[in-house]
Amino acid sequence: MNTIQLDFASCTDVGKVRAGNEDSVFAEPPLFAVADGMGGHQAGDIASAEALRVLSGIVEFKEPTADTITSLLRSAHETVARLSSEMPMGAGTTLVGAALIQKDDLPYWHIFNIGDSRLYMIANSGLRQVTVDHSLMQELLDSGNQNLVDIAYMVDRNVITKAVGADNSAPDVWEIPVAEGQVLLLCSDGLTNELSDQEIERILVSSVDAKDAAKRLVAAANEAGGRDNISVVVVRVKKV
Repeated sequence: MNTIQLDFASCTDVGKVRAGNEDSVFAEPPLFAVADGMGGHQAGDIASAEALRVLSGIVEFKEPTADTITSLLRSAHETVARLSSEMPMGAGTTLVGAALIQKDDLPYWHIFNIGDSRLYMIANSGLRQVTVDHSLMQELLDSGNQNLVDIAYMVDRNVITKAVGADNSAPDVWEIPVAEGQVLLLCSDGLTNELSDQEIERILVSSVDAKDAAKRLVAAANEAGGRDNISVVVVRVKKV
């Protein structure tokens, strides 16, 4: 994987409404991740930071594998669960990540998510959402009951059904070959609740580099309302 050249950047912002930032980001090969903490001031901050602290241990492995990531995710869950038990209102965090691994002697993205933080990818067919939200809204969308979807959008659209630190913390996982020209966006819902997929794609494709894209995405979400913390990691594959 030494031949892979990446352009990457991260940006996190408190937004215009919240008093503190409960999001955390990590962007250091081979791992890119975003976590959105829950549990109120300090508890959410610590939960997201601790989850990424544990996961960042991947950088110590010369050739990380899917099993490496599974083990680290288990440790992150146990760490946040212990933290939650010590907090009056509990604590937890969403988590989305992409790690570079070798599979059959080829580089792959090992993508995982728990909760409603998302990973998007731009490849030959344009922008697509790779991850699937673990949320009440997504479950209702999958059910096809439009009346319930309309109600949830107004009342419970931010209710998540999985979180790191909770019993139902098993991640969904995808493995996608690394290809030149790919663009990955990892983000908290503070971005996707403010910007449409079309707006996100427009900014990603028109930005000069990953740093420019990350800054512009956060700025656009703030301009659209900034009602939550906003965190993004942008990764561009320059050469494989």
